[in-house]
Amino acid sequence: MQTDNRGDYNPTYELAIQKTNALSLPLFTLVITVLLVVIPYIGWGFSADATNRFSLSELSVLDKSDRLAANWMLTLQTNIATNKYLSLDAEIVNNFQYSATMQDKPEEHSMDDNLYRAWLRLSAKQTDLRIGLQRLNFGSAFVIRPLQWFDKLNPLDLMESTDGVQAALMKSYFPNNSTLWAWAILADGQLKGSEAVPTKDDDIELGGRYQLPFLSGEAAISANHRRLAAKLYENRVGFDMRMDSFAGLWLESSLSNRNDMSPEWALQSMLGTDYTFDIGNGLYAVLETGINHSSNSLNKLQIEDTRSALMLNYPLGLLDTVIYLSSVEWEAENYTQSFVFRRSYDSLVIELSASYAIDNKDSYKDTTAIQFLISYTK
Repeated sequence: MQTDNRGDYNPTYELAIQKTNALSLPLFTLVITVLLVVIPYIGWGFSADATNRFSLSELSVLDKSDRLAANWMLTLQTNIATNKYLSLDAEIVNNFQYSATMQDKPEEHSMDDNLYRAWLRLSAKQTDLRIGLQRLNFGSAFVIRPLQWFDKLNPLDLMESTDGVQAALMKSYFPNNSTLWAWAILADGQLKGSEAVPTKDDDIELGGRYQLPFLSGEAAISANHRRLAAKLYENRVGFDMRMDSFAGLWLESSLSNRNDMSPEWALQSMLGTDYTFDIGNGLYAVLETGINHSSNSLNKLQIEDTRSALMLNYPLGLLDTVIYLSSVEWEAENYTQSFVFRRSYDSLVIELSASYAIDNKDSYKDTTAIQFLISYTK
């Protein structure tokens, strides 16, 4: 179970196709040319693999809007150079999308060509250094994620789409199976992860993480420092742990402090468990509950809200799967329910999903959305 590919559910019903910093097509073509033509002559062990993913989706938010999107994602993975001491590889992903939206007015069209990922990795025996536009996420939680610092992954998103960060990420692996992470992120002034205030544009975030085996699982501590404005900073410390026994059990917690901004202190904590019941083909269940605290004083933290999430996954057969996700914000009385039917072949995936949400902040305003998605990878 790859827990770092999961994310917090966002019931805004937007398509799961995110955009990152734009790169002109001529420059993108130039980068590909360098990797495929120039570098093989100065490296050894060079190989390249290209993958195309085509998807078509239609999202209908009842009584509001309809959106049709066609997407082509080209992924180029290269092994540039390899010997017994070092290896150098890279990944470039270009995202091209056409979309049309109808929302109580004439139809609107848009066409975007964006660089989605572009990183270079140098690997030694026990250390990796990856530089460029990349995905950075960690933690054990599926839906309620206090450690969702840098990504916007959605647990129901087939594409696992999220904006990348411009970063240098180093990972060192030790003989006791522990891992040390260190990162430096170049901020673009945009919100990422669960942020309410973005990092100052063109500033550098610094952080790290150390995870090690613990009992039947692992535990980790993470930290991050960033500047929000000229004299405004935020420091975050996170802790997460996972243990596997007759059932999975994990917890995550994130404590943040911001100077000269109310509230100065915020604490997010969650506890989760999963289990596969011996029912039919096997019913996989995930249950998570989280609590948010905040205050201007660390020793006077008060409960802000409590949230719970239940996710069920049941395989109907070799090809078909149904997924159910329910999320509740207890104090705000906000409820969201989602249902997904997915058929998967070797290269083709067809998905039909529906979501229903009640927002108490807007006089119990309810929203219903239906989405059809087909994706082909070759």
